Amino acid sequence: SSLANNIELFAALPTFLVAIKTRSLLGTVLAGIVSIMILRMFF
Repeated sequence: SSLANNIELFAALPTFLVAIKTRSLLGTVLAGIVSIMILRMFF
């Protein structure tokens, strides 16, 4: 499926929002990791 191939792209959206909101590199990295983990659970 194309959705499975685009997990990183979907995970980048909340990660990008966290980056803008927090301006924290650690927070951004953690948000990205968590987003990918959550998306992989569902897809």
